[in-house]
Parts: sequence; C-alpha cells; structure tokens
Amino acid sequence: MRIFAEQFTDLSLGQTQFFNELAVIPIHAKASFQRHDIKTFDELSALDLAEASEISEDGSVGTICVLNKSESYLAIFDNDIIVGAKQNRVAKSTVIIPPFEAVNLPVYCVERGRWRYENSHKFKRSQHSLSPQIREKKIMMMKSGNTRNIQHEVWNDVDELSYKLNAFSSTSNFTDVVGAQEYKCEARLRDFVKNTKSTGYVIATGKKLFCELFFNEQACRSQSLKSIKSWLADVTEEKSYSLKSQMQIKEDLINSTWHPVNSIGVETAFEASGSRQGQSALLQDNFIHGLLYL
Repeated sequence: MRIFAEQFTDLSLGQTQFFNELAVIPIHAKASFQRHDIKTFDELSALDLAEASEISEDGSVGTICVLNKSESYLAIFDNDIIVGAKQNRVAKSTVIIPPFEAVNLPVYCVERGRWRYENSHKFKRSQHSLSPQIREKKIMMMKSGNTRNIQHEVWNDVDELSYKLNAFSSTSNFTDVVGAQEYKCEARLRDFVKNTKSTGYVIATGKKLFCELFFNEQACRSQSLKSIKSWLADVTEEKSYSLKSQMQIKEDLINSTWHPVNSIGVETAFEASGSRQGQSALLQDNFIHGLLYL
C-alpha cells in the first residue's frame, strides 16, 4: 500500500531552512479527506476532557490507562510524552481512542530513576516530545520483533543523550535532559514553526532524514513546537541535507510502501515495508499521522 500517494491529492516541499546544523523543510500536503473530529491529548487534557493514570495503585511500567471524556476522537502520537504519576512515559505508537472510551495504552518509561507518586496520581501533558533518534530505534526494534529489549534501549539512549548534552537528571528523566538545553537558534526556529502553514516537516539532524506528516496544520504546528528541543538535541556535525534533492525526498515519500500491523485503539496501523523505518495511522481510511525515515 502506498499511503502517501493514496491519501494526498497534492504533496510538495517548501524551501529548506537552516538553523545551524539543523535543516528543516516544510511539507505541504492536501489530504483527500479532511477530518474535523480528532483532537490531541494536549488539547483535550487542557479542557479536562482526557486523562491518563496508572492502571492500578501499584502501576505497571509498560501500560497506563487513557480515558477520552469528549465527543471527539483522541489522538496520541508515538512521540507523545506524559509526565507525572509514578514515572514519565512515552507512547509505544500512534493510537486513536474513540469518544467516551478508555484504552490501556502500551508505553515505555523515559524516567528510569523514579517509581513513586509525587504531586498527583494523574499524568499531564509534557512540553517536550521524544527525539527522532530514539523514535527510530523504537520503531526498528518493533519491526524486527525485538520488543522485549526496547525499554532497556530507551533508557540507554536517554543516558547517551545526557552524556552528549552534558545534562544531568537525578532520575534519568528525558524531559529534564532535553528541557535544560538552550540553543541560539531555538527562538528563530520556534518562530518559523509558529508562522509556517504546513502539515509536516522533513528534518535533517545529521546523516538521518526523517519526515513526519499530520492530519491538519494545527496538529502539525503544536506537535512540532513540542519537538523543537528534541530535533536540536539530535543534531550532529555531519550534514545530511545535501544527500538528497527535494525531488528525491518527494519521490521517496510518495513511493513508500506500507503494510498493516496490529492496532491498539480504533486506528488502522501500518509500518513501512522493506528496509525503511516508519509508522502510519489511519482512521476509517483517513490519514491521521505518518513518520518515515529516509
């Protein structure tokens, strides 16, 4: 299945923007069908229409409970971090929860050194999201079936990022490590994302290129703003944006093939076929979210 070719009537790339060693290319894609009944966890939790908690008083590292108290579908993306309860977690994959339903959501821990309640038993939204590098490894290991080792690798990657950024966290907390960083280009990048009308971005953080698309501009903007510090944290001195032309990137997106995998909520979930790493989610055959590494 060629999801991007089938779901978008038009897909084009904007002008490449440089923020020190980070390259950012807006993706303009018009979905064949626009959905207006989907909200993110950030949106609904701010209105007290979604909540997340441990599955029991004792809790479970790999599972939390998410309740959708709204009339909309609730979208949780694969890099969505929620903070609080017994420890901070990140979603295993993109999940869609129907109105007025609860789902036991598979997650991974991004705060190894804490297993206790602090100010609240509930989770809340985070200002940051998981980095592209850790997301790719998570997706790669899921695709290979090596799921039992993902949690260990996530912890290792948080430690390596802490060492790279020279940032210490007493609980090995990813959001503390990433949030503590200050980048000279960050304000300019944040203004660019705030003022750009796009449904996705191509991001070059080093030798890696990854592309991410959302179901509308609002979701793209809010999720991308949360990702800025993670994008910058992954930057290496080895530039990748010269390795592919925009024409080649567009062709790779359109020609990428996907096959279905098991879903958690009501979404139809896919992973990239062949040697590519990526995940996509549709709701009733309509595009919601897609991520592809090139």
